[in-house]
Amino acid sequence: MAMTRRELRALHADDDGDLDRHPDESRATVLFVCTGNVVRSPFLAGLLASLGLPELSFESAGLRAVEGVPASGRVQELAQEYGIDLSHHSAHRLEEHAIGSATAVVCATREHKRDVLRLSPAALNHVFTIAELSRAAEKVDVEDLPDSSFVRWEALVQYAAMHRRNDDSDDIPDPYRRGDSDWWAFETAALSAALPIMRHLVGAA
Repeated sequence: MAMTRRELRALHADDDGDLDRHPDESRATVLFVCTGNVVRSPFLAGLLASLGLPELSFESAGLRAVEGVPASGRVQELAQEYGIDLSHHSAHRLEEHAIGSATAVVCATREHKRDVLRLSPAALNHVFTIAELSRAAEKVDVEDLPDSSFVRWEALVQYAAMHRRNDDSDDIPDPYRRGDSDWWAFETAALSAALPIMRHLVGAA
């Protein structure tokens, strides 16, 4: 995992603050969803939020979350390795109004995506698994896009909506209350899915 950690630090370095030139442009709210909102969704939201892109807001919720529960101690420790502070995270249960108000809803698994769409079928065009967005990020050419994280995000969502493809490997595994191998599988899957999106948003090669 050392290589992906170096890549993440490089992505932070590539974000030189130029996006602050666009303070009046639209903002996008991205909502990450998992089950309990104590491991997967806060970690994924924290990864993207760590880029510090002023046009994008990253939030998280859980389909069966217990309100107010803190992030898992182990995911807090893992997040610290990436410079992310989840010590103040408080779990929130997903509500239908939050789906409608988000620019995109990003789910940890295909089952989460199905559950979100049961709550809000009209949201089909902006509900994805993170794996779907990750594949799209590898295809969209950022060289043809303005230096705006909002525009890049909108392009990513539009491409993903037009090129949907489910895959058996799309799910980010849940390591909660499990062993070291499960946490390693979670970290690997989460980083593999998030890094192409992060590169896309900052225009990194």
